[in-house]
Amino acid sequence: MEDQAIVASSSGSRKRHRSTRMHTRPRSQRNKQSRTGKETEGRQRGASGESGGSDSEGMTENNGSEWVAVAKRAAGDCPPFNDYLSWVADPLNKRFYTFGGIRPGDEKLAFTSDLYCCDTSSPTLKWNNLTDKLHFRMPYKDPFDRIELERKNKRLPALRAPGVSFLRIHNCGFLFLYGGYDEKDEVFSTLIAIDVDHHEWWYVNIKGGHVGGDVASRINPATVAIDNRIYIFGGYDHPEKRQSLNTYSIIQLKNNPCSWEWEVIDVPYSALVPPGHRFGVAVSVFNGAKILLTPGKAPSDCTPIHFSEENMFYFHTARRKFQPAEVGGNFPRNVYWYKVRELQPLALPATNSSANSSPSTSLPRQGGGPPIPGAKACRRGAEAASSIPSNHPSSSTSPPVSAPLSSPCIIICAWIPGPEAGFLVPELWRFLYSPDDENITCLKISEKVWETDKELEEFIISGGRMLLLGNGDDATEEDCSDSGVALLKTLNTYLEVDPLALSASKDYS
Repeated sequence: MEDQAIVASSSGSRKRHRSTRMHTRPRSQRNKQSRTGKETEGRQRGASGESGGSDSEGMTENNGSEWVAVAKRAAGDCPPFNDYLSWVADPLNKRFYTFGGIRPGDEKLAFTSDLYCCDTSSPTLKWNNLTDKLHFRMPYKDPFDRIELERKNKRLPALRAPGVSFLRIHNCGFLFLYGGYDEKDEVFSTLIAIDVDHHEWWYVNIKGGHVGGDVASRINPATVAIDNRIYIFGGYDHPEKRQSLNTYSIIQLKNNPCSWEWEVIDVPYSALVPPGHRFGVAVSVFNGAKILLTPGKAPSDCTPIHFSEENMFYFHTARRKFQPAEVGGNFPRNVYWYKVRELQPLALPATNSSANSSPSTSLPRQGGGPPIPGAKACRRGAEAASSIPSNHPSSSTSPPVSAPLSSPCIIICAWIPGPEAGFLVPELWRFLYSPDDENITCLKISEKVWETDKELEEFIISGGRMLLLGNGDDATEEDCSDSGVALLKTLNTYLEVDPLALSASKDYS
């Protein structure tokens, strides 16, 4: 799904809505402009967005038991540094995908159909542009139909805010887009399947769409795929009206013959969920037995999110029941956007039993919000961020982790006010879930990330690697659009958070 972001809007206009959404940028640029009055000297880059791993500025280092935050350059055809990107991971193949978004500096705010794949199996991340490599199919028609036989290259539709999920079917990977809306403000309830292995896509024919009523079209639903089902929660009905949809639906893949069917359609939330409550992200936990639902916000609401027991819920997939997530610990607060990812347990080498160490857990990384910066300024809404007291946790000591590595956990990456007014910085929280203990702990990495001074606005976990991604160039979004030089900001930089180094850290909470 689209990043869970807080955006400000003083009217129903989509342009005004987007123009006030907060972003970040390297504080070094702001420092140069405000302290010296000089323009920033950015590195000029080609419009193609190509970059190579040879430009590495370093990599994640483990200095003893202490993690050192160092940024590195990505290789391949890096994607544009778009706003409102959708992200999804393919855990088996150690890849992740980005879809859509609005190009940096685009005054027309045109939606794109950009589709990129990033391979994380090698030490250096490598991007591949799939946008114009896809073939359109109509598999439900006659196999001798012209469209089926020709299978011409065709881009995906330029959708904004669809629900995004990933599923493996017969050992093939499929990215699914559900709902969203287009440039004409038409809202959809269609499901698009993208075969990422064979580079094909089509509209899925779902049976039972009129059983019990029509399926509501929706924008920005929280979606997650588990086994042979896609779960769809909430969203809103129109880019201008933005009426919350407090219902959920489930699409099931049936076998013999294979077909997609609506299992349930727009079932109202239970009374446990407050009226009008919005879910931001849905993520599978307890091996798919439950879905964790984290808080969202109305697009017109520019106030930050404060995580709490009252706005986090579980959905039992077998019983289809909602349950409050009775979680304790240090909740994320003053959150302007965030992502949620699952980190599977790591196998640590055997250690001396006499060593003075406590059980520890590795950090995961996942998404549900906007971008991750190293030390960035709000491109929009900086005044709001500067007016809120920073909850920037001190990281003079190593980040705390105390859970056993045998347990999976959820990582929340949230962008919060940084040490300097008007700037946001990413912080990580570990959400440990088990039948006996559910606890949230701040991992206190933000100070180290802040010191890298990079424009990191995304977070993903792939192949057990926790990655903050963004742009490492000095040129600002304004430089790209006004300088007259064909510059295009790209996702060309990443910072890897070392789970083993963090898991070995002492718990200072």
